[in-house]
Amino acid sequence: MHSTTASTSVVLDYSVLAHPKNSEAYAMEVRRVIDTLKMKRQFNVARIFATVAGIVAGDITVDEVRCLSVLFLVHTGTSL
Repeated sequence: MHSTTASTSVVLDYSVLAHPKNSEAYAMEVRRVIDTLKMKRQFNVARIFATVAGIVAGDITVDEVRCLSVLFLVHTGTSL
């Protein structure tokens, strides 16, 4: 997991990530990292991290498409 996020400013809580993958603490830390990466628009890193963490990454792609759609609308001056 570290190598996945090494090029980002996201800090991993390894004490939590050492918990079993089915624990609530593990799930919350993985979600925090993914949400942080999405907020920084590092969607590809978020997808890779999700895969390594053992969760489905489809929602990350949906969020990326939403983000790109909004950026397109803002850039073109189009409104919804």
